[in-house]
Amino acid sequence: MTTLSYDVSGPADAPVIFLGSSLGSDRNMWNEVVPGLGEYRVVRFDFPGHGRSQVPQIQGELTPAILGDWILEVADELHLDGFHIAGLSLGGMMSLWMAINHPQRIQSVIMMCSGPVLLPSNAWTERAGVVREQGTKALVEATLQRWFTSSFYEENGPGVQRTRKTFLDCADEGYAQCCEVIANMDNRSGLGGLEQPITVVRAEFDGTLPKDAALDLVASLRGGGNEQVNLACVEGAAHLAAVEQPEQVLQSVLAHLNKYA
Repeated sequence: MTTLSYDVSGPADAPVIFLGSSLGSDRNMWNEVVPGLGEYRVVRFDFPGHGRSQVPQIQGELTPAILGDWILEVADELHLDGFHIAGLSLGGMMSLWMAINHPQRIQSVIMMCSGPVLLPSNAWTERAGVVREQGTKALVEATLQRWFTSSFYEENGPGVQRTRKTFLDCADEGYAQCCEVIANMDNRSGLGGLEQPITVVRAEFDGTLPKDAALDLVASLRGGGNEQVNLACVEGAAHLAAVEQPEQVLQSVLAHLNKYA
């Protein structure tokens, strides 16, 4: 049995793409994207305390290395030697971390609305403390206002409502543990050594990966001679682009997989 809960869809003999979600969301973040990936084997997993994943008992803080091992547990249970991986926000950071630290397993990366490091790290440990004391309800509306454009948030449609419920349903300790993963993750030193195909996807109104930061990230990834680094932009979306503009996100994923899978 794996530590992380997951589901699988698509043809058994197709190339495999793992999808990782953001902090505070779960696999349902991809609901409007997955139907368009019918030619691929799609594995969606939930981070600890998110969605259907339980909060694991660990000693000390949760680290990227521990979380990476849990992602590989899923791959091992599915008898996968290698797979493509895509993620948004925390999912994007972990996708990059996996490519750096387990290059023999990761065939390519799609990194969305995320950076190699999110500074300052103490802001994430402070956020973990707030959630342990007050719960995710203390952060939910301010978070949603960052995740979506103002018009999309104010419409309060099904995507916003589902995202709000998922955020509130997160186990407080699981959310806090994942904050500590972000605080402990810095992928910058490994960017120039990656050889896998990588697509960086930014969103037009996302403050986490603005245009200049995305261009710097692509330059760093190409710095070691990797000519398979691409940049895409999702128009009309803020941070949670897979919910606000799923069709554009789908097209970015397909453009990558159709070329590299």
